Amino acid sequence: MRRSILIILPFFPYPIVSGGHLALFNSIISIKDDYDVFLTYTAADSKAQHEAEISFKALAPTVTLFPQYQFESKKKRIMKKIRKAIMYVGRALSIIEQEDNDIKISKGWIGSILPLQKDWLIHIEKLCASNSFDIIQVE
Repeated sequence: MRRSILIILPFFPYPIVSGGHLALFNSIISIKDDYDVFLTYTAADSKAQHEAEISFKALAPTVTLFPQYQFESKKKRIMKKIRKAIMYVGRALSIIEQEDNDIKISKGWIGSILPLQKDWLIHIEKLCASNSFDIIQVE
């Protein structure tokens, strides 16, 4: 019996538009014949996204997709803008990188203040509760 693996990604790795996409895509393709691969990710509910999933399935028909589509409410759009602003400030601070009165600005604080979306966590919890995965890989 083949082992099953759930791969949790923050984005869909296809089409390949970056080195990160390429690395994830190649990893999935390289294990798809030896494992039952289940892929979950967040994505916009759009025609382009659905077309990308169809194209991906043509290349990897044995990979099971569990997308969690993001429907943007007004609150989510505002939160996205706030997160972008926080990331911008974080990059600016990391560029400055200075010490002043024994206070050093840290580059790593951004990730610790941006929580995961609750609906994303619930989606993953339901997947794990309803399936028996041998391996869970989080990217």
